[in-house]
Amino acid sequence: MENKWDITPKSYFAVEVIPAENLTEFSESRQFAYPEYKTTNTPYRFDYREALYWNPVIETDKNGKAKIEFYNSDASSTFRVMTEGISGAGTVGRSEMTYAAKSMISIDAKIPQYLTRTDQMLIPVVVKNNSPETRNMTMDVIVPNHVKLMHANSLITLKPMESGRLFVKIQTDEVVNSNIQFTVRSGDFRETVILPFQVEEKGFLQRYSLINNTTEDIRINIPEYINGSLLSSYYVFENAAFQMFEDLERLKKEPYGCFEQLSSTVYPNIFILDYLKSAKKIDTPTETLVVKNLKKDFRNC
Repeated sequence: MENKWDITPKSYFAVEVIPAENLTEFSESRQFAYPEYKTTNTPYRFDYREALYWNPVIETDKNGKAKIEFYNSDASSTFRVMTEGISGAGTVGRSEMTYAAKSMISIDAKIPQYLTRTDQMLIPVVVKNNSPETRNMTMDVIVPNHVKLMHANSLITLKPMESGRLFVKIQTDEVVNSNIQFTVRSGDFRETVILPFQVEEKGFLQRYSLINNTTEDIRINIPEYINGSLLSSYYVFENAAFQMFEDLERLKKEPYGCFEQLSSTVYPNIFILDYLKSAKKIDTPTETLVVKNLKKDFRNC
């Protein structure tokens, strides 16, 4: 008689439900990321971190003292240091202090708030030496297109904590919406400030809009205009949705100012550009120019 046995391996599992509160969780501790610079003489100001340093485990010596090192940001501002700890005996301690950081060289230029075409102006640039030694400084000025740099003081020597003024004389020939840049150098160190620079047409802009679906002759009255100074442009939209195409000209303009001023316009412009591309209402050269301007960074604010 032949006997047969089933010897196929079999597995058995026992399942037990464990309440979540009885489970022990482990997670990897996070490390605070901060930059390390090869030199403090960076060519541009782009580091605007809010939190400069954080370390959850600092051990003091027997006298209760510890030493830490970190890089400041590029902001000329007052910073707050908060220290909290606990001793081996369980005593809790907390302390706060503030310190101020400023650039070795500070620049301040006053640009007139309202400029018109053909205006000629003298811009005072205040330079301050915040370092502990006397410095010879050189200033360079970069003006927008269609702005003529007629004269600029370039050399100044300042003692520690001393301020001085350099003057820049320029003339505007056309309507401009761009930036003006001032750079002061002293040895290996340099400080740059970029300010918005806008020149309007002479006179005041008059706007007139009309929404209807009738055929009619439209007469527009421009009050007290100066002979020979009238420039006009007209936009006609089939419906309200097409009005966003008017923003195409604004998209092509170079952005100026800091993030706080630009975020409200650049962010919507990204959606406008995406729509124009999907609707095939923008050509390749214009798209390239728009993308280039949208990528302009704000590191020199």
